[in-house]
Amino acid sequence: MGILPTYAISSFLDELDASYIRSESGLSIASSDGKYVELMISPGGSGVSLMSLFRGDDVHDSIRLSCPQAGSDPEHQFAFRTAFGRSDRPVSVSDLWGSDRYRKTVAMHLSNMHGDCLEISIPSATMAGAFYQVANGFHPVNLPKAASIKFRFTAASSVELAIKKAEKIAASLFFELAALGRHTLRLHEPPKGRRRRLPKPQDYNKVPRYPPQYVDPRASSFFVGAADAPTPLSAYLSYYQSIEYFLPYSDERTTIDRLRREIFSPGFDLADNKSLLQLARAAGRQAGKSERESFQNLLNFALSSDKAEAVFSSVQDRFKDHFGRRGPISGVGEIHIQGKQAPLVSQIAARIYDLRCRIVHSKVDGGSTGTDPLFPTDPQVDQLQPDIELVQLVATEVITAFATPSFQA
Repeated sequence: MGILPTYAISSFLDELDASYIRSESGLSIASSDGKYVELMISPGGSGVSLMSLFRGDDVHDSIRLSCPQAGSDPEHQFAFRTAFGRSDRPVSVSDLWGSDRYRKTVAMHLSNMHGDCLEISIPSATMAGAFYQVANGFHPVNLPKAASIKFRFTAASSVELAIKKAEKIAASLFFELAALGRHTLRLHEPPKGRRRRLPKPQDYNKVPRYPPQYVDPRASSFFVGAADAPTPLSAYLSYYQSIEYFLPYSDERTTIDRLRREIFSPGFDLADNKSLLQLARAAGRQAGKSERESFQNLLNFALSSDKAEAVFSSVQDRFKDHFGRRGPISGVGEIHIQGKQAPLVSQIAARIYDLRCRIVHSKVDGGSTGTDPLFPTDPQVDQLQPDIELVQLVATEVITAFATPSFQA
């Protein structure tokens, strides 16, 4: 149990009789019969009080008594505990400068027709103590700014099932709050043992130059914005979008080249219907290409085999097994320089596109193996650094390939 502020000690002692079961992560507690579950809401990184987000909500004299279930349950107003006890009235808490401020203890209380209730309020003392133990830097003085979501279910179940049910309901409520433009909340995630990432080497022999070419500003904005992306998934997609931006131009160029080869091919006769039908079929094949084929053609245009090997080797040398059979990312194509494989450019294109599909598509539309989509909380997301570096280098080559000279030679 972590350190609790003095004003929460009495509440903690009062909660001992409930014999709450704490999860391994320390971010949820539940009663042994599964009728009570409490989940910690993420405090975020801004330092803003979560309870203050609900400042504009209506606060009844007794928000719990306003619940329809209170009419048949005299104890309903005491159904949920906070670190300040069972009361739902604002409490006076001294801030860091010694000034007293009134803090709301209960922000929201809702129920359904079956008698189940949920509440967003200041965490119980038990939940706060468990959270302090796992959340680095969360000092007890911030407890009045924290919030948890609590559930009281009428039906008993196992602790595991009760927590899963509570998580699904919380996700649904948070979605509705966001969709209504009210609040953006999420459950606190357990600390992850992230793999140590090797720093990307810097070549200080390369110095900036006055740009000798114009790159497309919209593609550049995707590329530059990836550095400030809040998650690995959004960083990857931002680099991918800087490549995808050129798909229409690549398709146009490929179509023109195909038609030009047909027209200038020996034996082509503009007056011959067979020649015209052959030309129409060539155009039809180009128009009917899949997005995957278009992406492959784009990389074939932008990357020579030598450049592809140099780009891939610069990443593989630092992440030896990442792109092979033993790599941590499932459902994406492997990349091998040696052996009887597809051309390296084709392998790189397939992996980049497969991973993009895992991020943005459902299972049936996903990567080459139809694997599950990637979500921000998946452990594999912590292993994406090599793929992010690879797509960044490929994006550099694609943007450069479509650049135009900024001066006349």
